[in-house]
Amino acid sequence: MKEFSQKLHRDLGPTRLWGYDGTFPGPKFEVLKNETVFVKWMNDLPNKYFLPVDTTVHGSEITLPEGRSVVHLHGGRTPAHSDGYPEAWFTRNFEQTGPLFEREVYTYPNRFRILNASNSRILTLRMESKSTILSNWDR
Repeated sequence: MKEFSQKLHRDLGPTRLWGYDGTFPGPKFEVLKNETVFVKWMNDLPNKYFLPVDTTVHGSEITLPEGRSVVHLHGGRTPAHSDGYPEAWFTRNFEQTGPLFEREVYTYPNRFRILNASNSRILTLRMESKSTILSNWDR
């Protein structure tokens, strides 16, 4: 993930955003059903948020770095090491990691509970989050 600006409405100026690959919505992965995808997410976020942070909320304590990130895919059957628990965060270049962080490369088996009624052979995942940028597909 990285910071960028993008127009979200024709009548408004550009909005400051954090997103995948500098786009909103984020990029798509188009893969065959049950094809496992390996993704190394890269955190290229600034070290400081551009909005105030309420440090009284669990997970936002003042002792934690502000520019941390975590990725979570809703609706997938994702292994625990890639599920994106709030305490599995990481900072730029993985310099700091949370207590539940296990690995730099996430695994997405693409075995979803809800299947498309069209019985398509292609599954599309759209990663939309406030977390990170797709760096590569290598293990």
